Amino acid sequence: MLNILKGFLPWILFSVLYGNTPGQFEIALWIALISTVILDRSSFKEGNILSWVSLVYFLLLLVSCYYFPSPWLQANMWVVSNGVLASMAFGSCLAKQPFTYQYAKKQVPKAHWNSSLFIQINTILTYIWGVIFLLTALIDWVHVHHAHMNTVLFLILNNLGWFVGMAISKKFPPYWKKRKQEGASV
Repeated sequence: MLNILKGFLPWILFSVLYGNTPGQFEIALWIALISTVILDRSSFKEGNILSWVSLVYFLLLLVSCYYFPSPWLQANMWVVSNGVLASMAFGSCLAKQPFTYQYAKKQVPKAHWNSSLFIQINTILTYIWGVIFLLTALIDWVHVHHAHMNTVLFLILNNLGWFVGMAISKKFPPYWKKRKQEGASV
């Protein structure tokens, strides 16, 4: 679980440091990009999907910030960011390489990596993360375009998905394994 948190840390740092001014936006991007490179150094060699998406995304945003500044992009940053994360999650499932699988392999013996149960658990978890990112993008879009929520309420709703996703990532695998074992014994 700490591995997946480490993978999301650049996004979390970006979320925390992102501000309303172009200067704050730029600093948050640099920190997210640098933390991606530092924290995910070994993950790049392993072909970790989240690491590569993070690197490319933050690098493109930084280039955009300098060469194609966009008030629209800055205003809609969370919609775009969560849309990118949702696309990464669903895309990794379509490619039959759910991104959670790459993190779970670090916690599970190699003998289980190719089991249908292990793959199924990680596919479901990745879809759950994709839905969480989509819902968060929707919350962001509603906040920006329709109902500027109270700042505290918005921050809670905007970040709730991270905590729900982490809790599900911890609780779901043993639950699903137990459920499948009980179903097989009937």
